[in-house]
Formats: sequence, C-alpha cells, structure tokens
Amino acid sequence: MKEHSSSKTTGIFGAGFAGFLELFLFHPVDTVAKRLINDRSRTRTLGNIRQIVFKEAAGRGIVKEIASLYPAFGWAVGYKIMQRSLQFGMHPIINTHLRAQYEPRVRDQVGSKWARTVIAATGGVLIGCTEVLLLPLDALKVKGQTGVGLFKTESKFISLNTPSNNNSTKSSTTTSKGSLIQNPRLLLNLYRGWSWTAARNSFGCIALFGTSTYIKDNVFHLYDPSAPAATLSQHFAASLSGAVASIVIAAPIDVIKVRMQATSLNEASLSGWVVLKDLIRNEGPSALVKGVVPKVIAAAPKVTFSFTIAQWLADIINKNV
Repeated sequence: MKEHSSSKTTGIFGAGFAGFLELFLFHPVDTVAKRLINDRSRTRTLGNIRQIVFKEAAGRGIVKEIASLYPAFGWAVGYKIMQRSLQFGMHPIINTHLRAQYEPRVRDQVGSKWARTVIAATGGVLIGCTEVLLLPLDALKVKGQTGVGLFKTESKFISLNTPSNNNSTKSSTTTSKGSLIQNPRLLLNLYRGWSWTAARNSFGCIALFGTSTYIKDNVFHLYDPSAPAATLSQHFAASLSGAVASIVIAAPIDVIKVRMQATSLNEASLSGWVVLKDLIRNEGPSALVKGVVPKVIAAAPKVTFSFTIAQWLADIINKNV
C-alpha cells in the first residue's frame, strides 16, 4: 500500500467531512452513553433508565424524547469536525514523518512485525495530547449532554440547552453572566480534567492507530511493496478493530473525565483522584466501566465510520492527484 504525502490539506478536509457525517448520525447514542456514565445510582430499572436517558422529556412523546438526544449540537459540530480533522487528517502526516525519521531504528528494537504498529501508536500519543486543546468544546458538549448548567446559582443551574422562561431565571442568568465578566478566569474551568483527558486520548489513540496499523500490516499485508491499495472492506475491518480496542482500553479514564466535566463553571474543582476514590466507595469498582457497553455499541460504529470514510476519501484523492 503506497503512502502519499500529497493532498495533505484535502485529506484534513476529508477527515472533517467524515466527522460531520459521524456527528449527524451518532450524536444521540453518544448522548445516551454520556448520561449513563454520569448517572450516580447503584441500581437501575427500566423506569429510571428512561428518566436518565431522556431526562425532562421522558414520557412526553417520542418526538420530544428523540429531540432531547441532540443537546449542545452546535458545540458538538465544532468539536467533532476539529477532532476528526486532527485525528484522521493529521495522523497520516505525523506517521509519515516518524516513519521516514525513525523506522529503521524502531525496526532494530522491536522487529519488522511491530515497527509500523509502534510508530503509528507513537503518532497516536502526539495526536491524543494535542486534542486537549479542544477540551473547552468537548466540555461544553458534555455539559449539554448530561444536563449540567453552565453556571450554578443558589437555586438552580443556568442550562446550556433550555432558554429562560421566567423573571427569576433571567435574573439568575444575568447575575451569573455578570460574574463571568467580572471573573473571566472561570472560563479556564473548561479545561477541567485536562490531564485525565490527555491520558484518555493518548491510551485511546495508541489503541486505535496501533491496532488498525497492526491489522493492515500483519493480517492484510497492505504495506508490502506489491500489495494493492486497501479496499473499503479492509479499511472497515482495521478501523473497527482499532475502534473497539480504543474504547475498551480508555473506558475507565473516560468515566472519570466525564464526571469532572459534568460540573458547572463556578463549582469547586475536583481532583480526578478524589472522583476515582468517591466513585469506587459509593458505586463500586464496576462503575469504572459504566456506559462501556453503549459506548462500544455507539462509539465503535461511529469511530469506524469516520475513520473508514476519511481513509477512503484520502485514497480517492491521492489516486486522482
């Protein structure tokens, strides 16, 4: 499989387009997973699961319930397009550079079977750490999905999703926004949990790009000089393997990250270690994998979809340039 260095910008745009398609199709299931992760209850019944998933829209008709699964959609659009452009657009560029500079040395250390996998995983670490720059958009998306207000007052939250309908809420909103103007450092709280996010992203990207590259290299042998270009089904199989691995490996850290983000800007910041200790004490160790099943069901197809589409578009672009 030939690797092209041309059309880099177009490849980034292709990855962003894949991210937009992914968001439109899979945002509701991602919302369900985030709400289940943020739920603090030890036991669940069918009744309270519906309340957890649909919140205030539960029991108000299927149209309102479905609409309630598209909160903070504007933040999600910005975040997802930039995230996928960075992950699937920039990673091939970084990977090509790392291979050109370090592949012989890495091959001597780990052998030819693992060299490309290690390099792809290393590029994933760089991408995962850089993704932290997008954390404010991700935080606003998570707050909208979990129903947490942007500001917390004595009596209520100022929601990201629901417009104010009475004078008291308008007054609280004005007061909270005024406090933000007086103390703009509150916006730095959008970077809450940045270190845990970097860890989650890094482990996830190591598994995603490393597993995908291993499948292409050692199962499909696509890096052989005489190998034909990867087919859509081969891209799909490699992407699916990487997506499932990344979700499962990063799941415990993701639970902590979501809990830290699901707070208002003017609430006291919590250490990730405090969140971890409270979570295990109050909900048990199994809480570290809360939401992992819906995340695999929802996130694996969406990551697979965007990763496959991004690579497929890159192949088409490179073939015609």
